[in-house]
Amino acid sequence: MKKLHARLSLNHKLAITTFVFGLIALFGGSPYRGNRVVVDTQELALIVQREADHVSARELADWIVQGKSDYKLIDLRSEKEYGDYHIPSAEN
Repeated sequence: MKKLHARLSLNHKLAITTFVFGLIALFGGSPYRGNRVVVDTQELALIVQREADHVSARELADWIVQGKSDYKLIDLRSEKEYGDYHIPSAEN
């Protein structure tokens, strides 16, 4: 085994490693338990009440200018107001 390992190029070693991880991903099962998601509504209500998930208009503008994309922007206005104008990445 040591001789075989020494003869393999780095690309071959990486290919074998990728193949093994692919098999594990295919047949290793899902990391999630079932198909249900449980939401703690009390915790969610506290987050909204504290506005911990809110950002200021200035902070959002900075994120847009920086190209930051790890957030979800929800526009709570009516469909008509949203249709008249909305930030391109926003969801109604």
